[in-house]
Amino acid sequence: MSYNFITTVHKPTAVTESVTGHFTSPNEKNLIISKCTKIEIFTLAPEGLVPILETNIYGRISNMKLFSVHGEKQELLFILTERFKYCVLSYDAEKKELITRASGEADDSIGRPADSGQLAIIDPDSKVLALHLYEGLLKIIPIEKGTLKTAYNVRLQELQVIDIVFIAPTNNQPTLAVLSKDTRDSKNVNTYILSLKDKELIESANTWAQSNVEDGASKLIAHQNGLLVVGETLVSFLKPTSSPRTIPIAGTRITAVGRVDKDKFLFGDHLGQLYFLLLSQNEKELRFEKLGETCTASTISYLDSGVVFIGSALGDSQLIRLLSDRDPNTNSYVTVLDTFANLGPIPDFCLVDIEKQGQNQIVACSGGFKEGSLRVIRNGIGITEQASIDLPGIKAIWSLARGSDRYLILSFISSTKVLEFQGEDIEETEIAGFDLQSPTLYCGNVADKQILQISTSGIYLVDHETNLNYDVWKPSSGSINLASHQGNQILISFGKTLIYFEIKDQKIIKLKELEMEFEISCLDISSFQVGERSKICVVGLWTDISLRILSLPTLEQVHKENLGGEVIPRSVLMIAFEGINYLLCSLGDGHLFNFIVDTINNTLHERKKVSLGNQPIILSKFQLKGTVNVFASSDRPTVIYSSNRKLLYSVVNLKVVVGVCSFDSEVFRDCIAIATDKTLSIGHIDDIQRLHIKKIDLGGEFARRIAHVEAHQCYALITIRPDESGLEESETEQNFIRIVNQQTFETIVKYPLKENEYGWTILSTNFKETLTSNSSSTSSSTSTTSTTSTSGRRRLPTTTTTTTTSNDEEEQSEYIVVGTTYHCHDRKECGRILVFKMIDSRLILLDETTVRGSIFCMIAFNGQLLVAINKSVHRYTWSGDSSSGKLTGEEIYGGHTASLYLAGRGDFVLVGDMMKSMALLQASGKDVKELSRSSQPFWLTGLTFIDDDTYLGSDNSYNLILMKKNTETANEVDSQLLDNIGHIHTGEFINRFHHGTLATLTDVDSPKPNSIIFATISGCIGVISTISKQDYDFFSKLQVGLNRVIRGIGGFSHDRWRSFQNEHISNIESRNFIDGDLVEQFLHLRHDKMLEVTKDMDISIEDTYKKIETTMQSIR
Repeated sequence: MSYNFITTVHKPTAVTESVTGHFTSPNEKNLIISKCTKIEIFTLAPEGLVPILETNIYGRISNMKLFSVHGEKQELLFILTERFKYCVLSYDAEKKELITRASGEADDSIGRPADSGQLAIIDPDSKVLALHLYEGLLKIIPIEKGTLKTAYNVRLQELQVIDIVFIAPTNNQPTLAVLSKDTRDSKNVNTYILSLKDKELIESANTWAQSNVEDGASKLIAHQNGLLVVGETLVSFLKPTSSPRTIPIAGTRITAVGRVDKDKFLFGDHLGQLYFLLLSQNEKELRFEKLGETCTASTISYLDSGVVFIGSALGDSQLIRLLSDRDPNTNSYVTVLDTFANLGPIPDFCLVDIEKQGQNQIVACSGGFKEGSLRVIRNGIGITEQASIDLPGIKAIWSLARGSDRYLILSFISSTKVLEFQGEDIEETEIAGFDLQSPTLYCGNVADKQILQISTSGIYLVDHETNLNYDVWKPSSGSINLASHQGNQILISFGKTLIYFEIKDQKIIKLKELEMEFEISCLDISSFQVGERSKICVVGLWTDISLRILSLPTLEQVHKENLGGEVIPRSVLMIAFEGINYLLCSLGDGHLFNFIVDTINNTLHERKKVSLGNQPIILSKFQLKGTVNVFASSDRPTVIYSSNRKLLYSVVNLKVVVGVCSFDSEVFRDCIAIATDKTLSIGHIDDIQRLHIKKIDLGGEFARRIAHVEAHQCYALITIRPDESGLEESETEQNFIRIVNQQTFETIVKYPLKENEYGWTILSTNFKETLTSNSSSTSSSTSTTSTTSTSGRRRLPTTTTTTTTSNDEEEQSEYIVVGTTYHCHDRKECGRILVFKMIDSRLILLDETTVRGSIFCMIAFNGQLLVAINKSVHRYTWSGDSSSGKLTGEEIYGGHTASLYLAGRGDFVLVGDMMKSMALLQASGKDVKELSRSSQPFWLTGLTFIDDDTYLGSDNSYNLILMKKNTETANEVDSQLLDNIGHIHTGEFINRFHHGTLATLTDVDSPKPNSIIFATISGCIGVISTISKQDYDFFSKLQVGLNRVIRGIGGFSHDRWRSFQNEHISNIESRNFIDGDLVEQFLHLRHDKMLEVTKDMDISIEDTYKKIETTMQSIR
């Protein structure tokens, strides 16, 4: 049996819908964004969009609406999911959480789901919700004081509804307009009055219903006095008492509409152009104007003062500002204020370890049409090095400011060095008032142009300009071990002695000395707010392994926290993230405690423990783009930060780090200085996030397929240049094979395919070459093949002498193979297999083979090529050598509807069919036989092997399916059927699987986890990893406890959400899969909630925490 743990590495980023309104506060304008299965809430501030809340929804969001209710200051949010569940949410500003006001299910036992998708509308007076979910039916949900009443259906005579909106009420009764297509494919607009009393639709007596509107009409926009109909060539304004007003627009497909005010609208089209529509005050004229280019819009939300959010499902989303005058440089009224990354859709990706250091990275085809790009995705935070010098032995590092000069203070085991930066020049210098003959424990700027150095010998207060001492304090005996500074406050220790100082009038004043119970191992005097005096300090002790919180200036103990165990605390730090006060404490074994500090009672709460490495951790603050974060220096350097009021940890792509500090000079702007055991470097740190993502623009093209060509250190892509002619000319797309360098991503060579020819699959493979004395003469083909070989093979130019070998000699050489399909009906052949060789940065075509069918998939298989063509599988062998040869093929398997996917492992082959799920073949030598197949009709979107007997597939209903070869039955019929042994609903359309992990393999000798990475249309990246039966049982119990404690937003059930469902089957409980996203939420619960989760489990909270962290680290 196979047990699996599935978790999200990167959440969905494709924006499908957005709304604006006063949701979190009556005084704040909010932007709410829907990204497949999650919502993000922002507020508009002068500095841009400020994140307020991010939350997952147990459902795929199909519609999202904000509406106001009489008597309430804040608006309510309505959400509808694709599984016909809905809810109404409000926001509790005090608790900073979402409140479920109402929820329900809108599915019916009968009815055909609407082809146009789900539509949800709310009337202007917020009296009623209308849902169009099934053909010929409209579900009505009355609203009273923000409460949803009992829903009911009304009959709708239009079956093919395209769009539906509520318009201005008729006699105080809700009125709606319907855009539909009739049986003659004509499009019409009809209006209806909704009688809430009689629960029926009454055809409106108004004369503005219109038959035969433009064939390209796709959207309706309600206006207070009429209705706008948006088409591909016309925008029409319909009004009851007058004839329609129309304005022609350039032939295009409008993909999104945003309302500015009652008479102004923004339109976005499929080419990424933004338009402005103005309806004159007398409503007799329409004005339509192009504003400029943006991302390809899926949603448009006008915020305020000309600021607009453009959400995209095909590329990065944008925050733009509309200009009052056209920019003469860009000829546009649009300027981009901010960009929000979106990986979706991801049609293909490869997983590579470029540096061969056990650190994989994903190189993904990302985006569609003009938004296309490549994305390089790897774990952790990247640092771009600007300068580096060899300087072994550094123990700690600080930066100092003095006018336009910058200093780095470096502490060594028995001395201190000062490096001065003047422009790009670096030289060692001295500061006269410093003690450079001892190691430094702290150094920094102090108010009133003073510099503070604390070394093992004493405390030195130095004039900023003269470098001379204002004051010096030295211990009467012994050496200072530890030091911390905040503003004019100083805390030092030696042995058990703790001393508190303040700087007053350029003097170091000793205020309090205290003998602690045990020797001091670490201390901190930081304040939670910048510029404030610290009211408390924290001290870590040896022997009893505890933390003590002491009041300042008295050093009176106000709290004691026993850490337990035998490992001493090595570094402690107080910091505030997103308004929450934290105490961080690292241990000598690489573990880190974090607590929430109650500053009123000076107590610690919500104790949590994580593992960041194996060596002692030193905690230090650094600033990036105005935000203070924490750097954990150790054998596994990590940045600690906060997002959505949760502490997060992101690994930095460096080896052992001993210290860091912020560094900002004229040359090195907004950088950090990093000290390792051997070097000092200065560099830019990437935006802080769990994954480091780099975007490579493709110059207006988008990539459909990618393969890594290791021998030539490059990637082979199939790219498409989309047509940008709009709809007035015939749309054509040009496909290319593009080779790019694996490091710089510069294009090496670009090979165009033929007209109407689409690249469908690409791979890099080492054919098993059979060399002959005259390879070009071996061109015969078998009678069973459906392919014919064409001329077009080219011999590679060579400057070396070729040695003739015997016919039986075999060699291997790397080739690039491309499968194509023609999208036209006047060709007898429907596709080609192209074999290329890279030489001298050129792409040489060695052979092309035409096939009678569409090529859906190819895989390399034991030195040969397996190709899925229409409903059959063909095997091709390469005859010749690396400079000349040809493919010969034969059909080895048929009988499918459409063989879309192939996967190979050893002698086994999985075939994925569009409708008939999967079949398992065995290809040993020339013999090919079907071992077993699935009897269930899954519409697959991808498949792969887990092991020889277990197989994984994804379907178009967003499920994962686990199949197993039936080896335990004696019944011959049963042995030929694959067993369905597991399933889970992911809510994601999965395009591709690859074996591997993004986790860093710290020990090359340790076994690699059996993990599979997948990518989806919405930009989500996930990992599936095989776990033991013992772990599965543990996490299953944990899931039960978590579902008991964590309630789904909107009252949606987690169990129902993860249950299997497709067109034929619904709500089968997930099996043999653990939801890692749910399990991970345990790490962010309060302590009392953790206890409630684990009350039926014989395990401590710390052990549970550690097990989750260990599992997550090994997987992702």
